[in-house]
Amino acid sequence: MTAEMLRAPSDPRAMRFAVVITDGHVTGSPCGGIKVTSERARDKDIRIFVVAASKNLDETGLQEIANAPAAVYRRDFTAVVLEPGRLPIIHMQTIERIIETMSHMAYVECYKVSCLETEGPLGPKGHRGQKGAKGDNGEPGLKGNSGRHGDPGIEGPIGQPGIKVSVKPLPIIPSLSADWLMGGLV
Repeated sequence: MTAEMLRAPSDPRAMRFAVVITDGHVTGSPCGGIKVTSERARDKDIRIFVVAASKNLDETGLQEIANAPAAVYRRDFTAVVLEPGRLPIIHMQTIERIIETMSHMAYVECYKVSCLETEGPLGPKGHRGQKGAKGDNGEPGLKGNSGRHGDPGIEGPIGQPGIKVSVKPLPIIPSLSADWLMGGLV
């Protein structure tokens, strides 16, 4: 299934869908079973819808085959309506819902802004922006080298003469002289 879908020529960005009709029971086959095949298809970005073939089904197996989320790719899709005493009738609502979901997903993917972008010519250079806000003060740096001596400045005026004080020498008292101390102790 995967090789057949990838062999068909198409745009590399094209979305690929597959519809698998099964009861979900593991039976195995030469190709490794439907679960292994569906994993290979998912690895190649093929989205897989799962439709129940009958009322005798394994819902867990069906959800393992379908892409995630199961609410989109599995839901309650059934292939035929079986009523006692009547021939099986193809369930057209399932087919219409799957086609509607595929169309919606392709529309959403194709009309993304990145999908519609086309490169155009460069425009004129814009105006310079405003100056940014001042940042925070940093940590203080290391102490720098000593600078040169400054200018001594202009000499100021001579001040007023001060008050004269006379200083008299203190008299030496013989009782406190050093000679007396030495002589008195001996």
